[in-house]
Amino acid sequence: MKSYIFPFLKFGVGISVPHFETTIDSLSFERYEVNDFVVQFSCGADFKIYKSVLGMVELKYTSGEIVNVGIYGGTAETFIKMFHFVFGLGYSF
Repeated sequence: MKSYIFPFLKFGVGISVPHFETTIDSLSFERYEVNDFVVQFSCGADFKIYKSVLGMVELKYTSGEIVNVGIYGGTAETFIKMFHFVFGLGYSF
């Protein structure tokens, strides 16, 4: 069995579609809304575990500004910075 590790770096820009949930004066409001641009950076590696079984680990960082989001009774703005750690298994045919 030949083993390998395949490291990677990724960069992306896209539109955010956040899901907002608010409760103001006991009135709940929630929805998805297309918003501003966000950027995402990630790094990680794919690696062979056994024959056709593969593993994957990845660390992602997302940053962007959410502006003029409709909430009950007005609008809101926020700046987001998120980290995500992803791992999993795969199978190669």
